[in-house]
Amino acid sequence: MRPLRDRDAVRETAVGFLGQPSLEATARALFVHANTVRYRLGQFAEATGYDLTDVREAFVVRVAFAFAAWDER
Repeated sequence: MRPLRDRDAVRETAVGFLGQPSLEATARALFVHANTVRYRLGQFAEATGYDLTDVREAFVVRVAFAFAAWDER
């Protein structure tokens, strides 16, 4: 979670994409263009090393987000 600390838009996009793994659906939900979602997912992959379009890596990130939310409580 540390690499995303100052990147709220990238984190929001990652969470949105994990909720509905479709570029177009995520773009509509966030009110941005699909290319913006692609760009932010690329930034996420660059910062964390995890590609959210890969099912296994997306699962690992989903678990990490769940633990981070749990830890914040």
